[in-house]
Amino acid sequence: MGATTFYLLEQEKKRLAEQKEKEAEVIKYETFARSKLEKIGNDELKKRLQQLGIEYELNQTKKELIVLLIGKEEAPEQVDSEEQEIKSEQKENEEK
Repeated sequence: MGATTFYLLEQEKKRLAEQKEKEAEVIKYETFARSKLEKIGNDELKKRLQQLGIEYELNQTKKELIVLLIGKEEAPEQVDSEEQEIKSEQKENEEK
């Protein structure tokens, strides 16, 4: 094995190690609860959307960015209890 080949192999190993380290640093916000996502800045949310290849509009609100990231409007356990009561009342009224 010549010196040039050895050098190229070492450079490739270094590049792969750097790439692996960079990938480990990626924060997977899509696994966070909505309440935690609301504390993260829009720029960070947009950065993660870009990493995932998800398109978004520049003027979208934080709520809209979060929906794009986690793929749902509201998680059932995060619905406000007052909202649940209103829905129950509406359902009862419809049944009458």
